[in-house]
Amino acid sequence: MVTMHVREEQAEVKRLLHVLDSMPVTTKMGTLGTLGRGLRSPRVLSRHRDLDNYTSKSDIVMPFNVEVLVMEVRGLKSLGLSMKKIVYAVMKVDGCHEKMMTNKMEAEDPVWETQGDFATTVPRPHVRIELFAESSGFLELEDKRLGKLTLLPTSVHPVPLNWYSVECQGHGGKNALVEIRALVKIDRPDVLKKCGFVYVKGTNCWRKLKSRYLMLVQMTAFSFALCSYEERQSTPKTMIVVEGYTVDYCEPQYLGGSEDGNKYSYQFVAEKEGDHILFGCQDERERESWVMALYRATGQQHKPEPVLRQSSGQSGSHRHTESVVQRIGLDDFLQANVSKFDHKTLFAKLQKMTLNYRLNEGTTNLGWFSPGQTFVLEEYCSRYGVRPAFRYLCLLQEQLNRAKCGTMIDPGLMHYCYTYIESHLRGLKPDGHIGSVLQKEKEWFEGLQEELQTVALKNLRNFRACFPFGRPENALQSTLALVEKVVVTDTSSHAMLADLREEVRSCMKTAALTCYNSISAQAAHKLAEWMVQERNHRAGSEEDGVEGEEGVVQVNVDMQSVDYVVIMAQLGIEVCQEIDDFHGKAFKRFKGALQFCIETVWELFYSDMKPAVDAQSLYDSDVFRLFFRLNSFLLSHEMLSNGKFHKQLLGLFMFRTVYYLDRVEMEMMAQLGRDVAIETWDPAQDRRSSVAALENLLQRLESVQTFLSHLQWPEPDFRQHLESRRRRLAADGMEAFAKRTQRLFISSCEKGGSGSDFHYVVPAPLCVMLNAIYTLQHRLNDCCGSTADFSVQSLYRDDISDVLLQIRENMSAKLIIKLTDSLESLMSRLARYDPKSFLSSLRSLTGPKLDAIAPFVQYVSQNLTEMDNLLFVDRQQFMLAWHNVMCKKILDFVTKRPGSLVQQQLSFIAELLEQLLQCFLGYGFEEEDLKSQFYTMVQSRVQYELSAGDLLKTSASERLDSESL
Repeated sequence: MVTMHVREEQAEVKRLLHVLDSMPVTTKMGTLGTLGRGLRSPRVLSRHRDLDNYTSKSDIVMPFNVEVLVMEVRGLKSLGLSMKKIVYAVMKVDGCHEKMMTNKMEAEDPVWETQGDFATTVPRPHVRIELFAESSGFLELEDKRLGKLTLLPTSVHPVPLNWYSVECQGHGGKNALVEIRALVKIDRPDVLKKCGFVYVKGTNCWRKLKSRYLMLVQMTAFSFALCSYEERQSTPKTMIVVEGYTVDYCEPQYLGGSEDGNKYSYQFVAEKEGDHILFGCQDERERESWVMALYRATGQQHKPEPVLRQSSGQSGSHRHTESVVQRIGLDDFLQANVSKFDHKTLFAKLQKMTLNYRLNEGTTNLGWFSPGQTFVLEEYCSRYGVRPAFRYLCLLQEQLNRAKCGTMIDPGLMHYCYTYIESHLRGLKPDGHIGSVLQKEKEWFEGLQEELQTVALKNLRNFRACFPFGRPENALQSTLALVEKVVVTDTSSHAMLADLREEVRSCMKTAALTCYNSISAQAAHKLAEWMVQERNHRAGSEEDGVEGEEGVVQVNVDMQSVDYVVIMAQLGIEVCQEIDDFHGKAFKRFKGALQFCIETVWELFYSDMKPAVDAQSLYDSDVFRLFFRLNSFLLSHEMLSNGKFHKQLLGLFMFRTVYYLDRVEMEMMAQLGRDVAIETWDPAQDRRSSVAALENLLQRLESVQTFLSHLQWPEPDFRQHLESRRRRLAADGMEAFAKRTQRLFISSCEKGGSGSDFHYVVPAPLCVMLNAIYTLQHRLNDCCGSTADFSVQSLYRDDISDVLLQIRENMSAKLIIKLTDSLESLMSRLARYDPKSFLSSLRSLTGPKLDAIAPFVQYVSQNLTEMDNLLFVDRQQFMLAWHNVMCKKILDFVTKRPGSLVQQQLSFIAELLEQLLQCFLGYGFEEEDLKSQFYTMVQSRVQYELSAGDLLKTSASERLDSESL
């Protein structure tokens, strides 16, 4: 095992070296170099000892992005340029062959605001902005250049937005004051770690003391070069590889041979065997920045410390004395021999502290490390030989400890750690290589396996609390997979699979009990709050409440009340919907277990619901609220529809439903008799039924229909029975109301005055009764269904539609007969003028007075107006029927006298017909509708006899004339 572990570590070291060498130079590499400083072994460093031999100046080429912004120009008048001239600017950058031109503007207001982006490889380029005026002559081939502006930007010193003088050309250019407002920026590439002007002098290179523009460039993952650049050059003039150098602060030295030497008094030195380089900066901050950049690049173990300034009372022997504060921190660890540390213990502590820090952050991470933390832990394992098996065992142990304390750890993370360790125990790592595992680690894993099973089953028993609304995503699914992974060690064993299903089923039973207890407690709390609110609302104060110790009003909750059971049912429905919506997907492989959990919840609910429902009176219909909610939910639920609880619910409420319909029928008939007896039959103003008895009847029938529609009984036979029962109930109620109304109508007609005196007016209650019958016929299909659907044969009455039609016809005929009595009286008066009567000869001398027609027509008009105002259904049909009856009465009068009528009778009947026609035409009738068969026959008989009478008179007068002659 030891030999295997050594080979494994050697392979890991080779892999690490290969990764470091092949890693590209990016921004992340800068972070890697920072993290890896001081931790590299001498072997890694020795691989780059000969870097100077194969690295040339031409290899160091960096891309720079230059941004040039030209805003505007001023002072063109000093050149004597016409303000109508068109001017523009051209931008050029060293190392870039492309040029960019601004828009062309008039010299009066040359504002461009044009930005040019260039790509170059020159670190110190010259940016030239040339100003041109557009030529207007035909022979001028090129535009005239007015002047140019040269700017010298660098990565650390961009050219700010300001006015800059332009070097003008031509006559008058020396005295011209032309300025361009411009800005230049250069982006620093990622491989450029530090740059700037430094005063430098070295032994082998940079032998002359002068200020140079130095750049620290990263070439590979851990290789850096220090280069000096001249203006307008893309390759360095001089370069050194900083590996092997040691950088440190130094005392300020006089830099002779330069006028500006005294400005660079903040100095540091870089040394290695055979070379010594002295650097000078203008301020302390710049020196510290250069020292730390070179310190990270060289990879030296000694960290440079600033030199303490010597005061007047100090001697030179104490110049490099370090304070105690400077030696506190990680210096001891950086200087120590890393091979003597117990890295397993240190790593376990490091990982534990990292996990604690991660879990205490403000974000919800569920135990997952951040990318930076993961990188540090993996780097530690790779550098100091911490085996992956030990790493994940420690991590799994800490996760279980946290999970036992109530901290939410992602089950997917624990499942990943468990699978990784298990693969090591089988002798095969996830990457395909064989890994070493100690016996203690194997025993440790077996103990963790039992703890993991306990934690996973505990989370499964409380899955609603541990994974609320399915969050974290896929956490419950990972928990089930973890349970399956821990319980089933052999997937081919049917006994283990059966044990898994039984274990999950047991957890679901416990989860159902926990869920139901939560529902019961929540329902009791809600009912108590509602009772307190109702009590305070009725009393207006809290005098009836009993103050508890905490000042909260306490009430006794009746566990067998309908409100309590309804609240529990609603909460149970919400819980089941929550489980289906947010946890159903996770139980895809254990769908039977989830169904068992939901059914167990409802079985527990039924054990409390049945006593509460049985305790309610059969006269209490409020209990059906519970059935409506439960039945509607169960019908829409795939697993619970027609299940055990559903059938129990139907059996519990079947007898109550039948009794409810019986009680409604008895109450409706009794109330109908009382309502009809006290009904006033007053007309309404909006031409609608104002019969309170009818409205109460229809409301009761509608409530029964609504009750059955909400009932949604699933069994077809009993549902058809309930529907038949409802239709029969509606038919019986309508028939009873119609017959009672008919009896009142007939009695009212008989008690009313006679119509022979032309003073009778249709009473308003009679019209209201007719409207009520019309309303029943109109609502027949709504209450009893259409005629095609109404197939129930009643034992007590004929088809309700025929019954209502017959009653309406009888009532209409009775009223028409009542209204026609006046016409009978008028016709009896007209019959006195018959030729065979005793006084006919005497009365024929005077004839019937036509003035008697006017009171009759006024009587008809008055009744038509009354019916037009009070009848709102079949109004014209009733009036037309009355007109036809009157015409038939007149026809009967004429028909009974086969001989000729006297002239006075014929004139009276003709005038009566005409005035009746005009009277009915005033109420919206068409003349064709009024001229019925009876009307036509009477009119024809009268016209015929009138024409015959005229002929007889003409012949008689001619005979008298002839006799006289």
